[in-house]
Amino acid sequence: MKIQTKAALIAGIATCTSTPRAVAAPNHERMVVTGTRSITSIDRIPASVQVLTDEQLQEIWAPGDTLGTVLATLVPGLGPATDSVSHFGQTMRGRSVLLVIDGIPQTENRKVSRQLNTIQTKAIARIEVIAGASAIYGPEASGGIIHIITKSPSPTFESTSGLGSSFAAQNLTDSTDLTGFQQISGQAGSLGYVADVFLAERGRSFDSNGELIAPEPAQTSATDTRTLDASLKFQYPINQYSELELSGRIFDELQDTDVIAVAEPNYDAVEDLKLSDQPQSQSRSFSLRLRTELAQNDVEAIVYNRSRTYRFFPFAINLAGPINVVNQSTSHSDTQGATLNINSYINDSLSLIWGIDFSRETGDQSAQSYDSQQYAISGGTTFSDPSDPYDYGPEVKTQTTAAFLQSMWSPTSSWHVQGGLRFETIRQTIEGFTPPFETAVASNWQQIVQLVQAGIASGSLPEAAANLVQGAFQSASQPSSSQSFQGSAFNLGVTFNLDSHRQLFINASQGYELADTARLLRDSLAPNSRLLSLQSLFQRQINASTADDIDLRTIQTSSIELGIRQRLSALSVGFTGFYNQSDKTYTFNPDFTVDLNDELKRIYGFDSHVTYKPSAPLALGASLSYTKGESELADGNGWQPLSPMEASPPKFSAFSSYKFRYDQNLRAQWTHVLASDSVATNTFATAPYSIVDLFYNLNWGQSHELALAVNNALNESYKSLFHQWAEVTYGATSGRPASGRRYSVQYSLHL
Repeated sequence: MKIQTKAALIAGIATCTSTPRAVAAPNHERMVVTGTRSITSIDRIPASVQVLTDEQLQEIWAPGDTLGTVLATLVPGLGPATDSVSHFGQTMRGRSVLLVIDGIPQTENRKVSRQLNTIQTKAIARIEVIAGASAIYGPEASGGIIHIITKSPSPTFESTSGLGSSFAAQNLTDSTDLTGFQQISGQAGSLGYVADVFLAERGRSFDSNGELIAPEPAQTSATDTRTLDASLKFQYPINQYSELELSGRIFDELQDTDVIAVAEPNYDAVEDLKLSDQPQSQSRSFSLRLRTELAQNDVEAIVYNRSRTYRFFPFAINLAGPINVVNQSTSHSDTQGATLNINSYINDSLSLIWGIDFSRETGDQSAQSYDSQQYAISGGTTFSDPSDPYDYGPEVKTQTTAAFLQSMWSPTSSWHVQGGLRFETIRQTIEGFTPPFETAVASNWQQIVQLVQAGIASGSLPEAAANLVQGAFQSASQPSSSQSFQGSAFNLGVTFNLDSHRQLFINASQGYELADTARLLRDSLAPNSRLLSLQSLFQRQINASTADDIDLRTIQTSSIELGIRQRLSALSVGFTGFYNQSDKTYTFNPDFTVDLNDELKRIYGFDSHVTYKPSAPLALGASLSYTKGESELADGNGWQPLSPMEASPPKFSAFSSYKFRYDQNLRAQWTHVLASDSVATNTFATAPYSIVDLFYNLNWGQSHELALAVNNALNESYKSLFHQWAEVTYGATSGRPASGRRYSVQYSLHL
């Protein structure tokens, strides 16, 4: 296939809905690139597949929203929106989801869940969501893949400008969000280009009662943030068989707020925060891509580089008795990688996709502490006198090399077989570091000595305790080490065309996850640590733990799914039942050690959706996803439910859309998160909640578009699933209420 033909088809897929006025051609809507790393019909893929066009995204994307919020509304099996800058807990089928951007996996060994909420809509042409694992991509895809495909250059010059605003119904002045964007696309001779810039300044948040909401301290929120998201892409045809593409993207979001949550004894937001180094998210990515034809094979080679820095909100942890450490950390990662994809067309019924993936990542996390006395005196609102940075876990260098093969065989027009294999070698170098617990004790040693002396004087500690704190405290560092382990996966699935509109499919697949090495070792202690003799002072059992003790290995997940789908002009239906199981889990212990347990974890359920168009202007739809997760008890005698943060509660959504002629569209969207059907003794029960959103789009002429929205139109009072979990895990200040009713307006000019 000549590169112009393939590039034209890819561009057609990517740009068929590049403006809200466009309507995708049916053949393009049914083609995806995610499932096999090549252009493939959805009807041949043995998996649950969903394609979200630019038009669908723009229809419900209000100013101030994040991509995670929009996808939670549109994707049945994805966990509920977090109302946070983090997408932690947005699992699919109870497993992790891999984010891919233009064919490049966004995998990191240090799992900081912000990637999904650090990309804006304007650069996106479409999103392909594949549920379930696949050998074609690497780790973190056990639950599925979210593949973002960005826009390609248009054949003629196009410009889109927009301004938007969002504000709370209860407080217009302080809650206003302002957004602006500019995108241009076209050709300069043979060089194609597309560039866009998105800017946002967000105000404060208010709940359904008009009460002020503070950023949640564990993962923060977009309250009082300034955001820049910009991307640039060039495409140059070298000849009729080859094309070169260069792209880059920057994202920068900084919080600047004086609002903080306090517990007195319940959640309360006050305007008294004093913090200079506020939470921040920064990322940079660049890639160079060559598409060509070689010996009748389509070849794609990609080299890329990306880096990111995430700064968290500070929090206090108890060290001993009344002694607290007020800690703030910053996580950083640099990744370089390359991938080679070769598409070999053996004959009309058989094709192979094979290649190599390589990546090298360096990740580290540092922290600083604040004056704990000033923090306590202020009631937890003042963070002053930051210390010098110290280790908050080891620097970890992770190198992965993988070979993969995916085949598509169609022995008849009705039968399609897809199978794949992947084998990956992971090598890690773990640099020596001083555990943060050691640093905290060393910094507060004199206070600990005084605390022991006071305890002896009062009789609460024996006199022998004085021997434990004699002399100066010397921190013990963990030594450097290295690890090597493997990950492997396979998939084999069959699709059978019942007729031209219905397919039945069954698929068995594997996925694997890498250990978050830096997090696992953060709280470890060296064998020669003096802290091992101070257990009675800290009122906990403390054991030594090193990288060798943890036994780093990939966690393998095996799954099977069975589904049916039907697509007619008026009716689209899909139902998929699934079961997956893994045999390893990690447990963080109170004594700062980490165990790799031979513990079975099984998750099962179903995803379903239906869309009905009884007439040209009217569309109705609904979806229901149900996930139940269990882990085997330690004695092997029965099972206990997983936390709702792993296996999300059932989620139901419904929508109604009506087009008033060709230039107006009204949509009502209802999302209901049900209560957990069962609760383990070591987790929490979830409260159900419903969200109703209204959207109106008006196009006039060929250039103007007006979008109006009302989010949480019924002004529901609730807490997101994430904040219900955070409140139980971190305390009352993390029980952030959700925003009340919000209005938004956006105007766009297309030239």
